[in-house]
Amino acid sequence: MRIAAVFTGGTIGSVRTTDSVTLDDAPPRLALSAWQESHPDQEIEFTVSEPFRILSEDAGPTHWDRLARHIRKRVDAGFEAIVVFHGSDTLPWTASALAFALQGLPIPLLLVAADTPLDDPSTNGHRNLEAALEFLVQERLPGVFTAWANPSEEPRIYLGTRLRPAAPLDDTFSAPRGLHFGTLHEHRFVRHSSPANPTREEVSRQRDPLAWTASCRRLESTPSLFAQRLLVLPPHPGLDTGRIPIDQGWQGILQIPFHSATAPSLEGEASVLDLARRARDKGIPFLLGPCVPRQAPYDSTMRLLEAGVRLLPAMTLPAAQVKLMFLLGTQGHIAGFDTPLSFEQI
Repeated sequence: MRIAAVFTGGTIGSVRTTDSVTLDDAPPRLALSAWQESHPDQEIEFTVSEPFRILSEDAGPTHWDRLARHIRKRVDAGFEAIVVFHGSDTLPWTASALAFALQGLPIPLLLVAADTPLDDPSTNGHRNLEAALEFLVQERLPGVFTAWANPSEEPRIYLGTRLRPAAPLDDTFSAPRGLHFGTLHEHRFVRHSSPANPTREEVSRQRDPLAWTASCRRLESTPSLFAQRLLVLPPHPGLDTGRIPIDQGWQGILQIPFHSATAPSLEGEASVLDLARRARDKGIPFLLGPCVPRQAPYDSTMRLLEAGVRLLPAMTLPAAQVKLMFLLGTQGHIAGFDTPLSFEQI
């Protein structure tokens, strides 16, 4: 089996020095060699490439774009699977970006990361890599996935857009409502049986030649897949928007809501309502979300809707941000943003 190992840096591609954590491609190379030595029964050939080398906190739309194009070339070169070594800080955003950019991907793509450098005895990086490769070899499902093991837990596999950002105080990853795709139990993949999870057959159908052809054409014809100018506002009590200039080339505005699909809605020159109306006058889409649908929205939500705000459906926050950037970058508008593109986009 020919696997493309794509290095991008991050903690998993770093070493710890006396003063800091420094990027270095030696640890992941050694990790791949160690895995091959410990799995002599697996006839796997790794081919390493490195489109860029950064800490993932510095990753953004231009890197997602470069990575998607690089992966397309790996697919064209006949590789049967791809493993992307990535940092943990922006792992959910990159996974979502690849899921949108590479719709119809005919082979498995696993993103792996680490909580500490691979030369640290306590790192989970080796477990994550092993879980990714075990899942890949056993299931051979097409599409974008991530592998991560929280402390004292078995490694889990997540659909590309179902990974939440790591919790800042304990560095643990999770999926909304616990919807990870499955677990590596005693080195065997066990699918999480929730009815909200796609079946193996449903995921297999994502190997769609027409969708992949469309993705390849988009990669060839679109200079930049992801809009650079999305203004994202945090859920902040009493948010003052008065100093946010509207004439700064914003392609869209996303207000992250409180848990009840709400945001500040009092009137005033520096209010969210004022910013929404200014955006509407300039033809800039203003969205509130992600939101879980409610039978009876709060009056505050209704006031925002009356000001021209649109609700973004339920999905992870990284998936919501990336989906908007993808639609604005490839279409120039957000038509269809409320329709999931595949099982990975819900």
